[in-house]
Amino acid sequence: FGQILLMLPKNLWIRTLNFCEPWVRELWFFRTDRLGRFEELLITVNIKTKNFEEFENAYKRLRVYNEDLHHLLPKSQELDRITALYLLYLLSFNRYTLIFPGIINRNRFADFHTELEKVSQEDQQNQYIKFAITLEQALAVGNYSSLFESRKKSPLPHFNVFLDRILETIR
Repeated sequence: FGQILLMLPKNLWIRTLNFCEPWVRELWFFRTDRLGRFEELLITVNIKTKNFEEFENAYKRLRVYNEDLHHLLPKSQELDRITALYLLYLLSFNRYTLIFPGIINRNRFADFHTELEKVSQEDQQNQYIKFAITLEQALAVGNYSSLFESRKKSPLPHFNVFLDRILETIR
């Protein structure tokens, strides 16, 4: 039933849920909430295994749950931490690199700012997101000494995966 609802336009499936029996709504919300939590776990696993492509895909799927269903589901408690990880990911892949002849990895600096615009002013005060913003500012002005010190001040161990990539690029 949930799969059929997601194929409908958003405003139509929300109205459809309103006419369902309460137990159907609760089951759908429970299932959808569990899928969001699964994506959060998948993000953590992908960082530990350094599978960055799947990390990005899982993050984008999680954003669907938190943006499109924000009025139906509670906000994830891990969303700020995961958003900060994604911002660091964008900073750490912020250069043109030749992967194979003719295939170039694009500059992610603009993506960082686009993603940051989606974050509310209140959430930007969160320690994790603030850490990513501070790193971006240090990169922008070329304050490399503070970047090297930031590894010691990292609020989460998962941040170090992306910090190492940034520091490697600087060296």
